[in-house]
Amino acid sequence: MLHADAGGRLSYLAGNTKIGLDCAGDVNFVSHAHLDHAPSSRKDGLLCSDATAELLATRCRVRHNGHSQEMTVGEVDLSLADSGHVLGSRQVIINGSADKFVYTGDLRTEDSILFKGAKPVECDTLLVESTYGLPRFSFPKREAVYADMTSWVKQEVAAGHCVVLGGYALGKAQELVKILNEKMGITPIVSDEIGDVCAVYKKYGIDLDYVTTSSEEGTKALSRNFVAVLSQNKVNSKMASALEREYGKKISTAVATGWAQSPAWGFDVDRAFCLSDHCDFEGLVDYVAATGARKVYVNHGYSREFAKELKKKGINALAIDDMRPEKGQKTLLG
Repeated sequence: MLHADAGGRLSYLAGNTKIGLDCAGDVNFVSHAHLDHAPSSRKDGLLCSDATAELLATRCRVRHNGHSQEMTVGEVDLSLADSGHVLGSRQVIINGSADKFVYTGDLRTEDSILFKGAKPVECDTLLVESTYGLPRFSFPKREAVYADMTSWVKQEVAAGHCVVLGGYALGKAQELVKILNEKMGITPIVSDEIGDVCAVYKKYGIDLDYVTTSSEEGTKALSRNFVAVLSQNKVNSKMASALEREYGKKISTAVATGWAQSPAWGFDVDRAFCLSDHCDFEGLVDYVAATGARKVYVNHGYSREFAKELKKKGINALAIDDMRPEKGQKTLLG
């Protein structure tokens, strides 16, 4: 049974056991290592992938004493399936005698240059994220974005400019490094934060070629015309101006994000490429339909709008935002 509290935190109740879905519970399922999805304090016995456990430790947010990739709680079995979002990201499958429940976490079904996308998991009840749950979010094919980005970087480098690309430190940054490696033969400079995450990707078989800003190789690279990958929130015109003053070179900037498709979002950079670690609208609809779920809960982003779109297609859907308890109530069960 799904449980929502007034803050929107979600858990699954298996008898007397509370299974936290990217939040604290008696059992703590962590879908992936983006810090807004991880319990912020020391937790014992996380349910997550090996890569997620290592990334959490590397990123210094969650200290834990061991983790599992499957377990039995009372009369239900818990197991994991790839969600395609970032390294180690997983869906959780909670399989009981009367109901098979799946929580997707953040979800991407399209293959990337790094790894395969998620496959639908057949279930009775589904809890799906809806970050891009509006029909207007229709992303271009990934290979087309790769080609556009490659062309732009080559053009800027040929003009004698340095290039700084921005993406989330976990996930997008590693994809940018791989694009630069495979499509252009470029070894980029990355921040130490991104380098730490890249090292975990390499441990799990994803070959990435990069140098960090604090290394001797990175210092040498900064003295030449360079290409760098930094966290998206650091890449803007102010940063570019500071680098131009320090190195006496023209700096061209770009970010890679699904929000680049939205005209409402402005980016203080030269280019914004539509590249997301989430499904677009059609990808979400296709995933939900393929699960065959009889009941669908929608969470995050455009939950009400996406639930409405699913209902138009004959799918029994409910937005988590419509499940939250009223003031004075403690919980709401679905």
